[in-house]
Amino acid sequence: MTSWHQGKVRLRYAREGTRGPSVILIHELGGSLDSYDGVVADLAPDFQLLRYDMRGAGQSETPPQGFTLDDWIEDLSDLAAATGLPKPYHLVGGAVGALIATGYALKYPKDLASVTLLAAALGASPARREEMIARTKVVLEKGMAEITDAALERSYPPVVRHDPARFQRFREGMLRANVQGYVYCNLVLANNNLEARLPDVTVPTQFIAGVHDPLRTPAILKDLAARVPGARFSEINSGHFMHVQTPKLVADEVRAFVTAHVK
Repeated sequence: MTSWHQGKVRLRYAREGTRGPSVILIHELGGSLDSYDGVVADLAPDFQLLRYDMRGAGQSETPPQGFTLDDWIEDLSDLAAATGLPKPYHLVGGAVGALIATGYALKYPKDLASVTLLAAALGASPARREEMIARTKVVLEKGMAEITDAALERSYPPVVRHDPARFQRFREGMLRANVQGYVYCNLVLANNNLEARLPDVTVPTQFIAGVHDPLRTPAILKDLAARVPGARFSEINSGHFMHVQTPKLVADEVRAFVTAHVK
């Protein structure tokens, strides 16, 4: 069951689990808290979990004036406090969710015990940024249906469509995404780059790459991990949206890392 929190914007969230370390799950671009259904099913017996629709996504509010990465970070800080989730937190961020998790780790390291970054999208090359800006224009003019299937060929390729029903639910979620919210989220990703700040991350961090991810390849993620002092890097048999595609594999990685970094 989901609940609502009214902060600077209205956010939909869910709390599961009543014992163990506090784990916050942050979803991907075009997704929602539902993206973590499979991960939650595995982790809820042993962890206190918080997941939410980020500002501009899912059923959460999309403010008319747009927003920034700092807005996303403050939303997370406010929501975690409002729900009474005990510190320290273990953050898990998928794709653009990893951008939020890393930004939070840089701003509020004392709140955290660990960070897990799945297919981390922490910045874009100039060419990739131009592509993302062009994508926002297409979505505004023609809607989500114009980009969804082409995007999923790369981010959710046939090789990881193990569960056809799960894939269809994810696809339908993208098709239903709020157009203006998707555009604003896309622009936050396009206009921020935290890669140069990775050496400043002091929280225990792991990077997980999907071997079938052409967007954030294992080579890219391994290079990013090398910039964070003491960071762990691993590959799993999954794609870009690994928490949706292979939730058990992700849950196992999260469980092991969180357990190793309980304060």
